[in-house]
Amino acid sequence: MTWHLRLGHPGPRVLEHLVNHSLGARIKGITTVQCDGCGQGKAKRQISRATRTTEMEPGDRLALDFHEFSPPNKGLRYLLLITDRASGMCWDYYLARREARQVLAALKHLFQLLETQFNIKPKIVECDNEFANATILVDFCNLKGTKIEPSAPDTPAQNGGGERAGGVIKEKARAMRIGANLPEELWNETTKAAVYLYNRSPKYILDWKSPYERFHEGLAGKDNDSPTRIQRPNQSHLKVYGCKAFALTRGSLKGTERTRKLAPRAWIGYLVGYDSSNIFRIWNPVTNQVVRTRDVVFNEEQVFSGSIDMIKNDLAQVDLEQLKEWLNANTTEDKSIAEEEEEEDSEAQSTGATVVSTTAAFEDEGVTEVIDEEEEEILDSITVKGDHTSTFEDFYPTPPQTPPPGDLLAAAFHGMRISKYTSPPVRRRRRVEPWHAVFHAGTQSSPTVVESTQATRAEVARRQRKPPRQSAGSATITIAEINVARAQPGSINNLHQSQLPAPPKRHHDLVEPHFPVINPRKGKPRHQRHPLADLFLQAERDHLQSHEKTGSWEEVSRHSDQIQGNQILDCMWVYTYKFNTRGFLAKCKARLVVRGDQQRVNHAEENYAATLAVRSFRAVLALAARFDLELKQFDAVNAFVNAKIDEDVYMEMPTGYRRPSRVLKLKKALYGLRKSPLLWQEELTATLTKLGFKALPHEPCLMIRKGCLIFFYVDDIVVAYRKNDSHIANAAISGLKAKYELTGGEDLRWFLGIEIHRDRARRYIWLSQTAYIDKIAELAQSDDLPRTPMGLRELQPYEGIATRQSTRLYQRKVGSILYTAVITRPDVAFAVARLARFNQNPGPEHHRAADQVLRYLHVTRSLALRLGGGDYLRVASDASFADNSIDRKSSQGYAITLFGGLIAWRASKQDTTISLVTKEIAVLQTKLRHVDIHNHWLRQEYQRGKIHVKYVPSKKMVADGLTKALNADNHQEFVRMLNLEDIQLLT
Repeated sequence: MTWHLRLGHPGPRVLEHLVNHSLGARIKGITTVQCDGCGQGKAKRQISRATRTTEMEPGDRLALDFHEFSPPNKGLRYLLLITDRASGMCWDYYLARREARQVLAALKHLFQLLETQFNIKPKIVECDNEFANATILVDFCNLKGTKIEPSAPDTPAQNGGGERAGGVIKEKARAMRIGANLPEELWNETTKAAVYLYNRSPKYILDWKSPYERFHEGLAGKDNDSPTRIQRPNQSHLKVYGCKAFALTRGSLKGTERTRKLAPRAWIGYLVGYDSSNIFRIWNPVTNQVVRTRDVVFNEEQVFSGSIDMIKNDLAQVDLEQLKEWLNANTTEDKSIAEEEEEEDSEAQSTGATVVSTTAAFEDEGVTEVIDEEEEEILDSITVKGDHTSTFEDFYPTPPQTPPPGDLLAAAFHGMRISKYTSPPVRRRRRVEPWHAVFHAGTQSSPTVVESTQATRAEVARRQRKPPRQSAGSATITIAEINVARAQPGSINNLHQSQLPAPPKRHHDLVEPHFPVINPRKGKPRHQRHPLADLFLQAERDHLQSHEKTGSWEEVSRHSDQIQGNQILDCMWVYTYKFNTRGFLAKCKARLVVRGDQQRVNHAEENYAATLAVRSFRAVLALAARFDLELKQFDAVNAFVNAKIDEDVYMEMPTGYRRPSRVLKLKKALYGLRKSPLLWQEELTATLTKLGFKALPHEPCLMIRKGCLIFFYVDDIVVAYRKNDSHIANAAISGLKAKYELTGGEDLRWFLGIEIHRDRARRYIWLSQTAYIDKIAELAQSDDLPRTPMGLRELQPYEGIATRQSTRLYQRKVGSILYTAVITRPDVAFAVARLARFNQNPGPEHHRAADQVLRYLHVTRSLALRLGGGDYLRVASDASFADNSIDRKSSQGYAITLFGGLIAWRASKQDTTISLVTKEIAVLQTKLRHVDIHNHWLRQEYQRGKIHVKYVPSKKMVADGLTKALNADNHQEFVRMLNLEDIQLLT
């Protein structure tokens, strides 16, 4: 457990290989740990990417990736991560703005570092498309003889090397911060430490070598003067991240307190990073400063609790003179923020050169570079460490409601008084104060009571505190801010989804009210125009123009004879946002939907539209993994309107565009009509049939032509084919594009909320629902971190009567779990089958059981179902006899594996069996004259000797976990047999 915390919360398999690929690391006992920080911090979904060619030497190919953090610290809000594709080594730079000039300064520094220290000249730089055309970057790379290799427009996922490393580092930093209870304002220190530990952690993709080892190993094979004596990283200096540290005081270091024999010789802080193997970065929560020191002793059993009681205990060991020094050091002059910024600018301009330091990924290798005055402004916004000679480092902007540190220390002292103490007014500070840090660390203690007859400084600070101002990203944007943004070209796309208000619910929200209607209870207008009303109105007009092009309807008179006796349906607008991959607004969308719920029910009419069975989806992907099939995904734009309607349907004109005495007669199947899905399915099936495809028996949404498979789910279409049969696939795609408007054409990455990861070299495909699990985990009313989805004790019916609200919440929980159980997570299939029995009258015990499954899914959300890796078809079946104490029925389960991947499973109760007469019938009983030969296939294969039935003991039976609840050890083995693998450890 200690090395798990020292190395920044890696996975268990990393720890297994740590000893053989590191120096100074010794691990005893088991390596699998249950860690709260990992359970709360590791949550990021991964994107499958087609890897670029990486057969290069270390440093030859670099990948750039950006990550935004909040709140901004000293104006810095971006992490620029530069990754070496050959070794995985990472270098981190911190920027104020995402612009080419700042990227250029970082590249210049890294290029100089690599050339000076290792005689490496990078050959290729991978980056997002936005920087590929930046003139200053292009000129610099041309001067260095370096090629820029951008991703395709609006496709940052192609920059896989940098983005994958960034995701792992952010997960590591998040788990480290949560495990150490450190405040979020220390994000750059935590991220810096995460990069340091990432470079020293073994990686599966590197044959369990660390990026550090692989980098120096690659240098050893070069014929140059690069230092190659250190091949493995030395881990002996690593400590549990965030652990308590006892650092020598300044007086002890300088020898000025020799006469004070009984004074404390150390102050208490917490480890937040490493500058080398013997220089540590220690955070003082009282002064909120980070100190670089060598003389420090650690207590790895304790971390910062986030409680003011810990600060009080630390202050109890500080003498009065030291406390006064801290208070004076944290008191700022009475001046405005503008004046402070002007002074900072003037100081920067007066300096002839700026020394830049990077969080070097190399052991004991401090590297500096002198930059001329021209790049000084850029570097001020990039670096966070400044001069190496600096001992104390200030921190980041504080929200205005934070009181001065003196108030907080006074509150922590329970009424302790300091003489000659004046009370400056509360102002906006340029650092994160201790009180702010305490209550953002994750554990809030009860308030401290100061026993005094007079008002203390802490009370005065609370009275003078201004209303909190919402930080960027947490507040919805105002109408005035929207108008300012719309006035600047391209600025509207800088709005993040966290800043946007909820989409409008109706067209009325987009209209300017003629006069304000005052709500007498609240004294404010009831109706306010939506801030993005103009954009949604334009989206409405664009949508109506698209219907005009497709001829979706025609206007007719409401009083015409053809309408007499026919129903006129209403319609409504549905508004949504569309975001890019980084969560920023791409456009506002509006769609017109028919009120199909108002249609009269015709029981004689067939409206059922088949959809792709998930087992068929998994079976096709198993085939794709085994035979290395290409998988291309397309989306049919406004799919339903491509199908003609086969009956007379009339609809009111859209709200906001209605004309007197006019209605619309529909010619195409619009969204909302009951029959629209069936009409679209028939239309698409007919088109594919004309192109030479034939539907498979019992699966109308899966069609095949020679070596090409096409499956679809409503408007999502996927084409699977071998490269040798690409001409067939291309002909089919061209035929579909000739008739429908299709978008996409990239490799399959997402399908119905399922994330697809792929390793074509090993012929593996993983299916993951990380994003969906993150969403449904919010339903749980618990913060536990269970190791199993269900306890061993059987659930019993609730003797009371559940409320309607409780029943609906329980059913929502069970339904949410069920979707994961049938798609990618068979490990919770038995649990949700048991929970579903109590849908009608759930009690508190059932809610707790459902919460346990939700929390288990959240803890294990990175587990992905692996397909591929075998050449067999295997069916496992198991049952638990009369295990249900309520009705004495048996539980049964089966699991079907194709080509090494699980494609079908089930956990359920057995039907009641009449055991009076048991007789084997040799033929299929049916009164039909013609019987499909598929019903006899299984018997034929068994008679031919191609099917073998074998007994398997419970410990090796994959279906055993589908019939009963297991303990933690057996459940872990069950997960392994299901081929559920942690996707974070495999990339």
